[in-house]
Amino acid sequence: RALGLTADDLLDLPRQIGNAFAKERTPILGRAEDAQPVVEQIKPIGIRELLGKHTELRRPIIHHVLRSGETMNIIAAPKTGKSWMVLDLAMCVATGRPWFNRFPVEKAPVLLIDNELHDETLAGRIKTVADAKGIKIDALDGMMEVRSLRGELQSFAQLEESLFKGMKPGQYAMIIFDAFYRFNTEDGADENDNGYMASVYNRLDKLAKSLDCCLVCIHHTSKGNQSDKAVTDVGAGAGSMSRAADTHLVLREHELAGHLVIDAATRSWPPLEGTVVRFDYPLFHPEPLADPRAYKKARKGSEDGWTPERFAEEIVGKTAVDGKTVLARSLKAGLTESRCKTLRMAAEGDGLIENIGGKTKTALWVCRVQITHSGSHSGSLSESSPNQVCKADDSVGETLKGSPHRINQQPVGATE
Repeated sequence: RALGLTADDLLDLPRQIGNAFAKERTPILGRAEDAQPVVEQIKPIGIRELLGKHTELRRPIIHHVLRSGETMNIIAAPKTGKSWMVLDLAMCVATGRPWFNRFPVEKAPVLLIDNELHDETLAGRIKTVADAKGIKIDALDGMMEVRSLRGELQSFAQLEESLFKGMKPGQYAMIIFDAFYRFNTEDGADENDNGYMASVYNRLDKLAKSLDCCLVCIHHTSKGNQSDKAVTDVGAGAGSMSRAADTHLVLREHELAGHLVIDAATRSWPPLEGTVVRFDYPLFHPEPLADPRAYKKARKGSEDGWTPERFAEEIVGKTAVDGKTVLARSLKAGLTESRCKTLRMAAEGDGLIENIGGKTKTALWVCRVQITHSGSHSGSLSESSPNQVCKADDSVGETLKGSPHRINQQPVGATE
């Protein structure tokens, strides 16, 4: 009252205080109950007007791949050299050099935001790549800038306030986010949620528009072989991620060791033919003579002649054996430790073998069925010989009476 506020002002005071701290403020039009958010009206545009206003496509940043205002995903398996490729890409744009000696670029300033490498590591890698490409650091000054967030991670929403809010449109032509998953840290973030990831890319679209630049998100593949997947199906997380991006560029293993195949699905460019590159530390080099369709295929389980049935019969056998014995027999038979684990898990999943011991060091494996010469199994051993004495190879001398029983559902042998 001493400030001269009216009754209406006092009524509106709680509304105004709340509005002052709101993320999106709405006009105060008098009484609180009369205040309504103002929604910007949109209006359709005629075809003739549309064609008259937009006679050309957006300016390219990477020819055949990416334009200003667009978002690109770069997807590759972990530890395949993605971060080295990112530095190569940034330097190519900053200096106007073709990417992979195939894709022309427009020389323009680049910002790399990295949340996996420490400043010292990032500095060392930049110098290594620049030296390998024959680029002087002076040539990058003012054209390539970096910011490491290792140890002080921020989400896209936080970066809008702490970094992007102070940027001018066109200050950078390209902003790279490496690694993408570490920017999705706010409450409720779920990489596998289509709705959530669609909202993330909506935010990125607004950012690209307001800053007049293109955005590049570095992400990883899901587990397993990727050769049989469509380009837009490659990548961990929700399917909306590949659909929302303007360019979805993926790197998959080639049948030649150390080689990768680059494929891309683009929105504003004609279909792109695959490219084979070879990683020769610290750079990727194109291999124009290699067949881009020759992906590395997933190894079939029976290629080496071993099946879960054969593993149960020849490696485990009718007497209980511990994990060390299983591994020793597998190695002697020419199997790798990884292949041994795969076959053991498959045999257990098919009900061919069972862990009748404990976990890890106390695991005891026994064949639970009679294996025929054809590879099929004909019944439980415990039913035919319930009091069978099971002795591991000189390591287990204990008599197991009665039908063996399952102790733990998830077998963990010495090979894990």
